[in-house]
Amino acid sequence: MSVRFISSLFWQILPRKRKLFPVSAVCILTVVFLWSAYEIDGRADGFTDEELCRMAEDYYIQTSGKKDGPGYVEIDSEAADGQVLIWLYDVVEDGPEGAHGVTRAWYQIDRKTGRGVDAVTLEEVDLTAAAGSAGSTLR
Repeated sequence: MSVRFISSLFWQILPRKRKLFPVSAVCILTVVFLWSAYEIDGRADGFTDEELCRMAEDYYIQTSGKKDGPGYVEIDSEAADGQVLIWLYDVVEDGPEGAHGVTRAWYQIDRKTGRGVDAVTLEEVDLTAAAGSAGSTLR
């Protein structure tokens, strides 16, 4: 939130004598705090499915020590509170019988912040720290 925008809010709510009403000051500080919380903790609108999948793949490549990412990354499910379960996996052919998925990782992530936990190891995961740095090959 820019300083110019904040100062314009102050001047719009001040009476002609330029004395600040306590309620108005509280309202402005509340708006500034909430806006700052969104900027610090993530995006107000949340990350898209595609962004989360790319970020998950980049995070996996950086933290797993493997040179290649999983063959597939998808949002497996989403809860009402914005938590998404991201599945990173490969498909292995079984010959004439078909194929099956081989899981590389499961991440439970908050859509707004890009942070969460590895659903297998329960370690903290921050997808925003690795976003775009590993060269995703998302399919």
